[in-house]
Amino acid sequence: MLKALAQDLGASEAIRFFGYVAEQDLPFYYGAADIHVMPSTCDGDVEGFGISFIEAAACGTPSIGSRSGGIPDAIMDGKTGFLVEPGDVGELATRITALMRNEDLCKQLATNAYQTASTRFSGEAFAETLSCAFQYTVLAQ
Repeated sequence: MLKALAQDLGASEAIRFFGYVAEQDLPFYYGAADIHVMPSTCDGDVEGFGISFIEAAACGTPSIGSRSGGIPDAIMDGKTGFLVEPGDVGELATRITALMRNEDLCKQLATNAYQTASTRFSGEAFAETLSCAFQYTVLAQ
């Protein structure tokens, strides 16, 4: 269905559909992408945390996702990518077009995404957050 739509829209030369990708190969694909786009429509299929956005960021790829579920926790709107309203195809198209037409903006978001993934979502940051949560739990008892 998506391949046919890309063909109908004359975009098939600019889009690649790879299907299933093994986990160990994901960094290659994320790193080769100009933009990681995964809009959720909130029709029961909610992205709980947005790990794919963090994975893309760790590979230096900016993302576009919906303001739903855990996606806003993973994308800093206007800094590491863009958030769009669920189901707003026009806004999604506008954001994709803006990044594809503005190489400097895309590069800046990519740099910010990588830096954010390397700091905010690093193993060290996770350990610190977990440690604080455990300390709070112990103190609260």
